[in-house]
Amino acid sequence: MKTPSLVSALLLLLFWGLYAVLGLGLASTTVFNYLDALFGADVERVVYDLTALGADHSYTTMHPLFVLLFNPAGLMLAGALSSAARAAVILNSLCGALCVVAARAFFRKVGLRELHAVAFAAALGLSAAHVFFGAVPETWVFTAFSLILLFLLSATRPGRLAWFIPAGIFSLGILTTNFFQGLIIFFSSLGRKAAAGVKLKKLAAFAASVLAGAAALSFLQRAMYPSARLFFLPASWGDSLTWYVWRLGHPLEVALRALWLLSYFFLFDVFAPGVEVGTVPSGKALLPDIPYISMDVGSAGALFYAGGTVWLVLVAAAIFFYIKKFKNRPPVSDGLALCAAFNFILFTYYGGRELFLYTPAWTFLVLAWLAVSLRPALEARGKAARLLSALIVALPLLELANNVLFFRKIIAVYDAGLLPLAW
Repeated sequence: MKTPSLVSALLLLLFWGLYAVLGLGLASTTVFNYLDALFGADVERVVYDLTALGADHSYTTMHPLFVLLFNPAGLMLAGALSSAARAAVILNSLCGALCVVAARAFFRKVGLRELHAVAFAAALGLSAAHVFFGAVPETWVFTAFSLILLFLLSATRPGRLAWFIPAGIFSLGILTTNFFQGLIIFFSSLGRKAAAGVKLKKLAAFAASVLAGAAALSFLQRAMYPSARLFFLPASWGDSLTWYVWRLGHPLEVALRALWLLSYFFLFDVFAPGVEVGTVPSGKALLPDIPYISMDVGSAGALFYAGGTVWLVLVAAAIFFYIKKFKNRPPVSDGLALCAAFNFILFTYYGGRELFLYTPAWTFLVLAWLAVSLRPALEARGKAARLLSALIVALPLLELANNVLFFRKIIAVYDAGLLPLAW
């Protein structure tokens, strides 16, 4: 086996194993039987979307092809394991591990050395966002994988419609707003030298092909899963449009939310501060309220501050070198920055109060932008390059210590706070 293949295989096994162990440990507390307990995540719904044939799959308005893409494999796995929860964890954790493998391949393709590529990929996999959502069944780690795949294509097959169209359909199929990020990534992959008219024609062909392909598969999904909805019908958006527009009339709340969102973009997605425990209705007849988990900055420990300092130093260095090398920046950095900006604007207006839920949508974008921006400095000789390398290698080690401890605290909360309940 060639060395790159061996590295990818080891990363896949290590992270699949880590996420699966954590996820199965949390599943044993029966919290996966509930909605909204874990940072507002729809874990119970996603478990059914992944593993149940006859469940209510109507959330395909926001996740157009999610059931068609993953339910067949999840259904077979649930039958083999005799457990929907365990099957969902195994499938979800596999996708989480694939994020790490694809990220390493991306970092190598954009010119990073193997040490730095593996360190940055491990930093993604051990970030708070990916440790949690790699282990806990939700749609967000699938979204992250689809975006990483598109960026990998932008580095390996720039502007190639034959590759981008299937990847674009896959990404749109997981989350509707990924369509716009697919447009950004494809357009940025065309480079800056191509004629504007040619780029616009290719972009239009990509957009039309992705929408047509996704619509056709949506009809197939509806035939296989009658409760699924056709994502492109205006009626399908009636119940979710309010999630986007209601904050337009509350500018002060939007401004405060944007400031708070910055902390999730540049720190809390990488290092989790602490756990706050509240309560939420169980949603089950005759069952009492259950614990609700959210972020608690006040209970952050020494590991968080040490890791956060290392991370913020790297962010500051990346900003410095990005500005310094702005005229010579690679096209992929434009795609990363624009997609990150898109997510920032989107989640300023859209979504619930608990912002950690959405962090996998942008963690790779920020980390990859940082890696691409630091590459010139890492290639240089001298003490600064060695210091940056040391910080990059230290980053995933600090994440491992902080974020696995964070996850174990969550397991302890539900281990003590939930009644036994058969799936």
